Amino acid sequence: MTHTSGMNDQGYIEVVCTNAHKPVIVFIDQNTRFEAKVTKETKRNVKGNKYTVAPGKRHLVVQDDKGQVLYDRTVMIYAQQSKIIRINK
Repeated sequence: MTHTSGMNDQGYIEVVCTNAHKPVIVFIDQNTRFEAKVTKETKRNVKGNKYTVAPGKRHLVVQDDKGQVLYDRTVMIYAQQSKIIRINK
């Protein structure tokens, strides 16, 4: 997972929350794990850290630092598009 942009065969995820939040752990398809910074969502914009993900159907699980599951869904990731992952905590 890197912060590159402009690759034709990559999609992106962005983890956002309405409140300030510590970094989270993201699992993709139970075989990729990385720490992600959470962007505070505002009404004006949602611009933050994007993480590259291979396009296709992906199972995403987001956990906090204590292992509590904040997000657990299968989503479709499209090439050159960002998928916003909203967590509430």
